[in-house]
Amino acid sequence: MEPRADIKNLNIVAPSEVDNLDRVRLYNHERDEDYGVELGTLGVALGVSQANLALTLGKHGRNLCLQSEALGTGPWTLDRATVTSDAAVAPDGTTTADLLTRTSALDSSVYQNIAYTGNGTKALSVFVKQGTAPAPGFMVYDTTTSATLVDVAMTWTGGVPVLSKQGGSGTMFTAIPVGNGWFRVAFTVDSIVAANTNRLLCFASYIGGANGQTVYLWGAQVENASTLSAYVKTTTVPVGAETDSAGKTLFPAGLGVGNAAAASTIPVSGLVKKIEIFDAAGASLGFAPLYSSIT
Repeated sequence: MEPRADIKNLNIVAPSEVDNLDRVRLYNHERDEDYGVELGTLGVALGVSQANLALTLGKHGRNLCLQSEALGTGPWTLDRATVTSDAAVAPDGTTTADLLTRTSALDSSVYQNIAYTGNGTKALSVFVKQGTAPAPGFMVYDTTTSATLVDVAMTWTGGVPVLSKQGGSGTMFTAIPVGNGWFRVAFTVDSIVAANTNRLLCFASYIGGANGQTVYLWGAQVENASTLSAYVKTTTVPVGAETDSAGKTLFPAGLGVGNAAAASTIPVSGLVKKIEIFDAAGASLGFAPLYSSIT
């Protein structure tokens, strides 16, 4: 289904308590594609029908990390660790989150070599939920030069993950809560050389850890850019545009935002897209359905 330029009015069904609408993401089930959405007017409270908004669509960045929701599947490789697949409900409501368990007194990880296509600073992210490990961790390692590019420890403070750089060079970002104990954690790594073999490692239990400790992981994303974009699922190939695009304006005004109908009252068979809503800080506020009956 191609985006329609003749759409004049669009009604988004969403919880009334969500406000300060900043940006949304549309997912096209028929083409398995996501589109970043910019709204021409910000700070609009849901429940105001037919708001005067502009809708612009542009594909999000490219996820280079393969099998992003299946850490027990190649090209992921286990090193003194085990993965229990589909062990928990993921942020998107599906039972697809994995449990990574340390099985050695030595560092235990699951890792994947990433095929970058450009040099420089790159962003990475993963959704995490607390297990029994006090401090899981992440690393980007250049196996060609045997160099640690960035070494990241993650500790839990009041149930919230906090990243700290232990070595290498990069920037740590504040974790974004997405509900049900899940957070999206993100960081950058500097000085990627695309021609080298660059490895992403996820440690079940890192600093001060012990055999048997665990962490829940889902939705790993490696950008081919220095900025973080909306998460996109991958399986056997990278997915998404090479970089975020400015997008195409479908119509200058007439995007209706309201909560007149509950999603459960509309047949699921009519669902063709889902819209993820974010606040101005970048935190996900949940999903809203878009149905084929809308014209």
